[in-house]
Amino acid sequence: MQPTERQKLKQFAGHSVIYGLGDALYKGIAFFLLPVYMRYLSPADYGVLETLLVTREICIALLSMGIPVAFLKYYYDNSESCQRLSFVSTSFWSYILFQLPIPVILIVFNSSLSNLIFKTEQYAVCFSILAVNITLIAFRKIPLTLYRARNMAIKYSVITFLVAVFTLLFNIYFVVVAKKGVEGILWGNFMGGLTGVILVLLDVKAHVSFRINTSLLKKMLRYGFPLSLSTILLSFVFINDRYFLAYFSTLDELGKYALGSKFSSLMMVFFITPFLLNWVPFISANQKEPNKERLYSTVGATFFYLGVNMVFFISVFAPLVITLIAPDAFGRAYTVIPMLAYAILLYGIGFVFRSGILISDNTNAITKIVVSGLAVNIGLNFTIIPLYGMHGAAISMLASFMLMACYSYYESQKKLAVEYPFIKMTVITCFSILFIVFYYIIFPTIERYLIKLVIALFFSVIFISVNHLTGIIDIKSIFSAIKNRSIVNMLKR
Repeated sequence: MQPTERQKLKQFAGHSVIYGLGDALYKGIAFFLLPVYMRYLSPADYGVLETLLVTREICIALLSMGIPVAFLKYYYDNSESCQRLSFVSTSFWSYILFQLPIPVILIVFNSSLSNLIFKTEQYAVCFSILAVNITLIAFRKIPLTLYRARNMAIKYSVITFLVAVFTLLFNIYFVVVAKKGVEGILWGNFMGGLTGVILVLLDVKAHVSFRINTSLLKKMLRYGFPLSLSTILLSFVFINDRYFLAYFSTLDELGKYALGSKFSSLMMVFFITPFLLNWVPFISANQKEPNKERLYSTVGATFFYLGVNMVFFISVFAPLVITLIAPDAFGRAYTVIPMLAYAILLYGIGFVFRSGILISDNTNAITKIVVSGLAVNIGLNFTIIPLYGMHGAAISMLASFMLMACYSYYESQKKLAVEYPFIKMTVITCFSILFIVFYYIIFPTIERYLIKLVIALFFSVIFISVNHLTGIIDIKSIFSAIKNRSIVNMLKR
């Protein structure tokens, strides 16, 4: 018996929550360690750290060749056990081989890279540690993707949770006890990553043999490489502002921007990433359903409503947290959070809008979308960062992802016409922006922390009421479900 639409939505939500718990713990380590970083790192040190970490991400994307996303696309096409063994082995070894040149380059040219980015050789050894971290990530990428393809969300989350715990413990040791600063944080990430590699290789060794099927690899590259190219360019959209800030401004300004960016990245860690981890398998599994357009629209609109609410609450409460944990040297780092959080939400909804492209065999349109966004992003960064510093970088990020979301919708509609409730989406967005602007005008004029907290709660209650009036949240259903102790009833309503 085929599952109903409600059952599919419920399963999708359940898997997203489980993925979110594990992945959020792993990627949220830096956030949980912020009080430690704020005490032991200067704004300049923190700016260097965040620049190194985003450099790691772009290096990983640079030579992935789209193999992980092709793995998700074609995994179920190989139903026989011998086919699966060949498919997994080809994906595993080819991904690692493609990744190897990057660590070599980082080690050989570590001093040159440190001079180029930070104008000093002080951080040369950090690039070498970064190279080893990238190698460890390469070894666990395909095994974790295998868990996603097989809907093994709990196992995926348990392993990422253990990696997060070990990374947390080693980071505290190297920073607090050994006092190694930025270098110590990278060593802590290395030890946590090593734990993850050991766990996944012990678990999936039966699924991997020493073989590469070249014809299968070519098929995967034809599908995945255009997506890989778009991922690389997209990564540049996310990180090139750091390099512009380091060049046109100061490392202190970069550190403040990095702190604001860290809070806005809560959107990515706890909401966008868990959703997107499940989105491609979800749309691929339902691409032959007769009501797939309505299914994609329902999930996409719900995703956006939840995202707008998360942007609002992060924007309102993050300044309170920064006031508590960060020294005065980090100044008004919170002022970039709303723009960056909305940029991340636009990135997510752009991915949703690309559903028609993703379920087709031709993904070249995604490259055009990302190239246009990157061009706008670099042009704006070059123009306005020298004038407005970190606020110029935030404006540039927001504008580029807005363009990509609109372009994604336009291109995807050619392949699959999906109708979204744009009027309701626009209304809730406008209210959230209006309330955030008023809140940010009031916040710096108040000295007493308790009054700031009361005002934040007041704005939150008003915004929840707006959600209720626009039909996004049914408060009566929520209270009824709580009264009956039935979350399932609340979800059904």
